Amino acid sequence: MRRPTRYHKAVPPKLMETGIFRKRVRPIIGNLLSIAGGIVTVATLIVMLTSAGVRHWVKENPYLVFGGFVAAVVAILVLLNIMRRNSERYAELRRLQSSELSRRAGRDKHAMDLVLNRIPTDGAIIRWLKQDFNPSYIPVERLDSLTDIGRYLSSDPVRFEDPPAAAGYLTLTAAAEALRQKLEQWTSLEAGNAQRIIPAEWRPGPRFDRAVAEIQAARTGFIDAYEAFLGMGHERGLGSG
Repeated sequence: MRRPTRYHKAVPPKLMETGIFRKRVRPIIGNLLSIAGGIVTVATLIVMLTSAGVRHWVKENPYLVFGGFVAAVVAILVLLNIMRRNSERYAELRRLQSSELSRRAGRDKHAMDLVLNRIPTDGAIIRWLKQDFNPSYIPVERLDSLTDIGRYLSSDPVRFEDPPAAAGYLTLTAAAEALRQKLEQWTSLEAGNAQRIIPAEWRPGPRFDRAVAEIQAARTGFIDAYEAFLGMGHERGLGSG
């Protein structure tokens, strides 16, 4: 059986969001600084025109004052329009972020469904491992099912974008392969090929004890990885755990 495919490193959602945010918000921040500068300029002009020191100059130059006020009003209208456009851009940014998060979550839920369809919580392989497992006697059909599961997982049929989900999937894949290897390492086909057993000549003895211990440890590792994977999916809203 081929080794599990090396899974691509998923980009953490928060880092992706940060990159999108910086790319879109940087020009908005620049515009806001320009707006602030314009407001300060207009405010300074108003203060100057209302101060006692320039009242005489205002009386002598009414048309210039009027033109200045018109220019100030126009500047304010332009600034308000820029602010409106920036607000619309920010709303669009938030919409795109929400859409991207929803898209990734949808893909992860689909990937979780594929895994659960292959290894259902009430399926024969899980019931056998949890309830009827005997390391000394391994039904061939159960080992074949476990081998099929390992091949399916290691073929990398699903792509989790959520980093904890991707890590949990890799752990589950490795645990399935480890269990299969231990079963094949420590058991051999019995006459009739109905099951694999730990060789009878090993019992009792240290070799038999080691075989049982390593098989049981691999079984526990697979069950723990499976339960952890389900729990992670439940916590992150990818499926029921």
